[in-house]
Order: sequence, then C-alpha cells, then structure tokens
Amino acid sequence: MDLLHEIKQAEALPECKVRVVFDTGESAVFDCSSYLDHPYWKRLADPSFFRLVRVSAGTLAWPDDIDIAPEDVWEKAVRETPPPSELYPDVSAPPLVAAEPDPPPYTP
Repeated sequence: MDLLHEIKQAEALPECKVRVVFDTGESAVFDCSSYLDHPYWKRLADPSFFRLVRVSAGTLAWPDDIDIAPEDVWEKAVRETPPPSELYPDVSAPPLVAAEPDPPPYTP
C-alpha cells in the first residue's frame, strides 16, 4: 500500500486537467474528465468553475465542498518529473555499515 501523499500545488489546465505537485516534489497531470458523469463533480465541466481549483488540506478542492481525494490523484496522475533524488539512496555513497577488513594473511 502506498503512503498517503499530500498535494502541495494545483494549476488548472485545459480539458479538465490539473497539474499538481505532491509533497514528494513530483509534478503530475491529473485528468478529471472521468469524474464529470457523476452528479457530485458535474460542475467541473464548466471551465470557469474548474479554474477555481485550489489545494485544501492536501486535497484538490473547488467551491461548494467539491473535492477529489489525494490518493485518487496520486494513483491516476501521469508523472511529469521523477521524485527528488534524496528519496533514493545514492549508490556512490559509502555503505551504511563498513565492511570488516580482510583478515591477516595465514602464516603457519
């Protein structure tokens, strides 16, 4: 199971898409068009309303308590940038545990 990631920034794009930046530093584009058939999200089809997107408590939100859960955005968004390198170990860095030195040569 993925960790819950918050959305830190959101920018409305044409065609019911939103560019988001997650708390990992990754940016992605989320397509909201699949939500428009449901009555709860129907107002998002109006471009002037859609452009009112904002981030509220780590979630995509619009006026009138319309929102989309960050876990849905995380799973369905198309990544534009990889996560920051600090999330991955640096393979050139020394190991966390030093190897033991070679034993002394055998002398009978």
